Amino acid sequence: MTVHNNPNLYRSFDDLINGENVPTLLNEKGNFLKKNGDKDTWKIISLNLFQCFLRRIFGFYRDTHQNNVAKKLHESLYSELIFDKKSTSVRKIVAVAKIIKDLSPPTEDVDVSKEMQSIPTQEIVKNGDESKLEDTIKFLAKNRSTLEKLKDVGLLFTLKSKDKKLFKVRISDRKITLLTNKFLGEGGFKTVKTAYDYSQGTPLARAIITPKGFFENRSAKKELKFLKKVQERSNCVRLHSYHKVKHPKRKIHILMDLAEGDLYQLTTQNFLTMKQKLQITRQLLEALADLTLNNIWHRDIKPRNILYRYQPDDDTYKIMVADFGLAASEGDLIAKKLSGGTRGYMPPEYHKVWKLSNGPIGDVYSLGVTLSELFGRNPSSPGFITHLITKMKDSNHRTRITAVDAFDEYTDGLKLYLEALKRRQSRDLKPLSRC
Repeated sequence: MTVHNNPNLYRSFDDLINGENVPTLLNEKGNFLKKNGDKDTWKIISLNLFQCFLRRIFGFYRDTHQNNVAKKLHESLYSELIFDKKSTSVRKIVAVAKIIKDLSPPTEDVDVSKEMQSIPTQEIVKNGDESKLEDTIKFLAKNRSTLEKLKDVGLLFTLKSKDKKLFKVRISDRKITLLTNKFLGEGGFKTVKTAYDYSQGTPLARAIITPKGFFENRSAKKELKFLKKVQERSNCVRLHSYHKVKHPKRKIHILMDLAEGDLYQLTTQNFLTMKQKLQITRQLLEALADLTLNNIWHRDIKPRNILYRYQPDDDTYKIMVADFGLAASEGDLIAKKLSGGTRGYMPPEYHKVWKLSNGPIGDVYSLGVTLSELFGRNPSSPGFITHLITKMKDSNHRTRITAVDAFDEYTDGLKLYLEALKRRQSRDLKPLSRC
């Protein structure tokens, strides 16, 4: 049997994380041969995937890439490690392994009742996974100090329990995130599931983008680019964090605000009051004017791409414009080309003039169609809203109202509408005061 006798170069995984200096050899099959104490015999140690990775890094099979990225820890450890990149340095991996060996499973003596009360369980987990969430919170609470050390390593990775009784825990240098995985929706090459920011106590939506070709990859990068741009913009979905995974498939994970639904659901359910509709309209016009002033063209505005969260304190809806996969800016090469979009919401010039791109004036038309669906054919709708929607849906793009002018006209019209409403209410109250 051929033996690679170089104890300084090849050491077992146990030696690495425990810092022991036990001579270790490597046989021709790649298994470790570890000396049994003072005896002249050698103990064969089978390699798991993580040990195979270390063996290759330390010089054995140097001509191969670091392709064992699902680096599983030693059998005695409670959790497994899943790294994002093939090029993760061994020094950082070993640093993580030395810390992670102190992790222990959750026990019943850990009281997390107060934490569970503040977590919106129904929003982030599916039915039947409530106990799984509680066990995961117990695991995090019991290992709080160890997890803080892991955050300081500066390495992106995921913890996964071997018994699959806990949710995956995402560790980064800034936060700890639970991947609760309640399915929210999918479309094209994107799947949306839930997550929970344990560090901030915030429910999140996790968009998992799996580009399968050149155009999907370009669209994914573009959406991420514009999500970063709109962070300071009003009434746009907020990007919390993102990370790219290169193994086994190239994916982009984007963590955003978690919404309760979209405008299409609110419109079809038909229970909004006129006050709520006007508040939603103001937020949408303000968002579009803000995007236009900052040279951002959405190019796919429709009820399905407008998310909301209900705010019970003042009985209003917080609106968030989302899905910037088709967005562009003036000067971009892609801005000169047809953007696609959704039939029924695209402006008429998009079909009539081949070289005319669906730009900011096209967003105004799309929002006009969206607002007409929001108010419907309600005879009680304010006259200034009907007049404004007509201007926004002007078939001639040259005479169509701009986003900034639409917002100003709405503000002036709302002021006059409220003054007229007050005068009408005062007239109705005068006869009552005489009684």
